[in-house]
Amino acid sequence: HLVFSEDLLQRLGEAIAEQAIERTDRREALEHCLDGLPERSRRLLDLRYVDELPAVDIAQSVDSTVGSVRVLLTRIRKSLGECVQRRIAVEEA
Repeated sequence: HLVFSEDLLQRLGEAIAEQAIERTDRREALEHCLDGLPERSRRLLDLRYVDELPAVDIAQSVDSTVGSVRVLLTRIRKSLGECVQRRIAVEEA
């Protein structure tokens, strides 16, 4: 049976609370960045992550090639990542 000190429990609690705040900030930044995407990009993300379709099915759905869908999704993810980082940096400044 393990017994933890009050100090350790307090530090763990603070670390968990801090991580929760960071996740909330990242989630809000992501939502903001998603709102700024063009409709086509949002549709591709919805098909991939909401409907969980593979690139082959997405390509058929949007009348495109598998290669194009993969490239577009990569670019969209990169753009979102950069947008989230910029947004968080601005909020921290």
